[in-house]
Parts: sequence; structure tokens; C-alpha cells
Amino acid sequence: LEFIRVLFRPLPMHKTTPKRHPPPLPRLLRLIRAKQYLFTMSVANIKPGEMIEVHMRYQEKLPYDDGEFRFVFPMVAPDAYDNSETPSSSSSSSSSSDSRKLNDVSINVNVKPGVAIHPPRSLVHDVTITNKKEDDSEGGTYNVQLNKKDKYPNRDFVLAYSVVDRGVSPMVYLQRQAGRDGTFLLVLNPPDTETLLGNGERAPADIVFVLDRSASMRGGSLEQARNALKYMLEGLAPTDGVQVLTFDHEVESFDNKKEFSDATPATIGNINSYLEKITPRGGTELELAIYAAHTSVAQRKGREKAICLITDAAIADHTRAFALCDDIVKQEHTRLYVLGVGASVDRLLVSKLASKGQGVSEVLLPGEHDIPATCKRFRKRLMEGGPLITNIQLKWQGQSFSAHSVYPSPLPSLFSGQPLQIFGRFSAPVDVTPGAATLKTQLTIP
Repeated sequence: LEFIRVLFRPLPMHKTTPKRHPPPLPRLLRLIRAKQYLFTMSVANIKPGEMIEVHMRYQEKLPYDDGEFRFVFPMVAPDAYDNSETPSSSSSSSSSSDSRKLNDVSINVNVKPGVAIHPPRSLVHDVTITNKKEDDSEGGTYNVQLNKKDKYPNRDFVLAYSVVDRGVSPMVYLQRQAGRDGTFLLVLNPPDTETLLGNGERAPADIVFVLDRSASMRGGSLEQARNALKYMLEGLAPTDGVQVLTFDHEVESFDNKKEFSDATPATIGNINSYLEKITPRGGTELELAIYAAHTSVAQRKGREKAICLITDAAIADHTRAFALCDDIVKQEHTRLYVLGVGASVDRLLVSKLASKGQGVSEVLLPGEHDIPATCKRFRKRLMEGGPLITNIQLKWQGQSFSAHSVYPSPLPSLFSGQPLQIFGRFSAPVDVTPGAATLKTQLTIP
């Protein structure tokens, strides 16, 4: 979450105070932004042995992808490598760490979807799921409790559920107060590749895989990333082009070349042999790797170029990485895809890098139950060579309804299985009932 609004209510103090003692100090609570996406809560004036409770409430829009909604509750923070200085072997091990010994956690989630869903599932934790059948509301209520054997906060808690009716049509949600402009949310669900294009062969792709081998990838992250990369290599055809770069504070290629090789069985075998030899080391110079993939490996005429970054994204300074993404999208037919791996992957950076690079992102967690499904979904979108629909324009029919302050602008492209959500303000001469509504829209696809 980038923005959190918190209301703190100190527990009630005693109404009477002994005469010989000073009046009790008010409890002070402060929420400060520790990093780009991390917040630190400080509580002052706590008596020895006293226990107080702090309740925090926030709202979050659940992401929807490939038929599933996902709720992510972060429980770990990455040890971010300080990439703000010029990379060198002497500074490769420096990092800014917020690691602390944390207490055990308990998690209790009530899922009230409002529509019929399949039972929720936890991707990485052992949980107990109960269907509260006494709730007769649409979709009912599911209770999800974290089991005690998984009480250690060593990875993010991820809960997923899918709707029963996956053929969701475009929907508009409208809300307005009397005498004021209203707010709308338009959701467009794209068809999958087979529905739109049939089962024909895809066009050949040129893919630069960029694998993070820095010291932060220790503890199983590099092995997971290596296996994911091997899985994606299996989906390449001999007509595809491939190059593999690995990086820490230096960047090297598997064949010491700066060009694409045909993805023949011999080439794939050489890459796999190279991957088996690498070990974690050095600092995470992410910008150096993105720059090398963008500039050193030249794009071939008439081919789509994809850069596939596999990393835990454990860096402190995001500015230069975002600037490089802007350079990538300026080059026609080039996109950046990001696969996040590791127990403390920087989800925000992974998502924003892919968004700025006009690609897609996924996150793999240690011990995830459906790693093959995640890798398969990511590989499918990577091999498609880009989105299903681009250059989308939205037009409202009729003169009585007008929209403004539309976000995002311009409208992004549609990828398989990922809906487009458009927010904005509207004015209309009639009253609007909050909730789902029907609105005539026209999508223009050049």
C-alpha cells in the first residue's frame, strides 16, 4: 500500500490520579513512512508491563488475474541493497537492512465476496478454512485461520479465490452524492489468447532473460529462479531468439556474446549447463542489468523483443530503474516482463517495473503450492509477445453523460487474463444508484 490513513485511539486512562503522583502522560502514537512502501508505527509513554492495543484500518483493491482475486498481507521486508552509488566490487555487499526479530503472528480472515466463489486457498501457508453456511448473503462467508505451525512471519500471506462464473462481462460501478459529480469504475475483461486468435501458431519471439544472482538471492531464491527460467526455456521454439544475462554488480552472458541465438536444443542445453554453475554473490545492480539487456543485445528487424527480468528486486533506490523503463518503451516493439522471487521480494517495485515497461509481472514465493501454474501463466504471456489489444480508446454514447479525470491515461493495453480497470469522475442529469450499473460503452480498436 502506498497510502494509509490511520486513526489512533488511546486506551482510556484512570479518571482519578493519586495526589502524590504526577498526572499520567498521554500516549503518543506516530506513523511515519520508513521507505517508499514501508511504514513504521511508534508508541510512546507505555508503563512497564503495560499492554495496549493499536487498531489500524485500511482499504485495498484486490487484484484480479486469470480468474482469481488475491489478498496479500506482507509479513517480511526486503534487505535492500544500496544502489545509489557507483557499483564496485568493494561496495557490492552493502545493504540497508530493516531486519528485526519479530513475534509470532496470528491471522484470521473473513471473506465476504458478494458473488458465488470457489472456496479460498492459501498459496504458501497452512490454514483452516470454514464455510459459514448460516450467512445467506450472496457468496456467503468463508473464515480462514492461520494454523499455529505456520506462526512465523517469514513470508507473505497470500489468499486467493476464484469466482464461479468466469465469463464476467464488462461492468460499470457508479456512485454519486446529490448535487456533486459522481465516481465510476469500469472493468473490462479481455478474452484469452485462444478465444481471440484461435489455436494458430504464434509469431517468433526474441527474449532476453536477465537473472539476478546477487547475494540477496541466497537461501533458495536463486534455485527457485533458476528452475523458473529453465521452465520458460522449455516453451521456446527453434525459431525464437534467446539470450541469457546474469548479474550482481557485474553483467555477463551465457555465451559471452551480445546477440540473440536461435533457441535450438543445443543452445538450450548450453544455457542450462551455464545456469547450474552460477552461485549467489555481489550486490544487486538492477539498473546495470536492465541497461545491458536494453542496449547491448540489439533488437532484430521485424521481431518483437521482450526483456524478462527475474529478481527479488532488493534495491533501495528505484529512481534510475524507472527511468530505464521509460527508455525501453520508447523503443518500438520492446517490453519488460518481471518475475519476482524470494521470501522478501519487493512486490511494489516488481509491479511498477513491469507496468512502466508495458509488460506484466508475477511473484513466486518459497513453498508456493502452485509454482507450475504461476510459471505457466507468466510464460504464456511472455511468449505471446505482447498484449492482446492495444491503442484502446473509450467513448461514451449520448450527450447526457460526460466523463472527466479518467485514470489511467492513456489507457494501457490488455493482456490475456488481466482486466483493465478505469477510474474517473462523471456528470449526468439523472440520479445514480450506487453499485453495479449498465452503461453503453464503445471500445475503439484500431
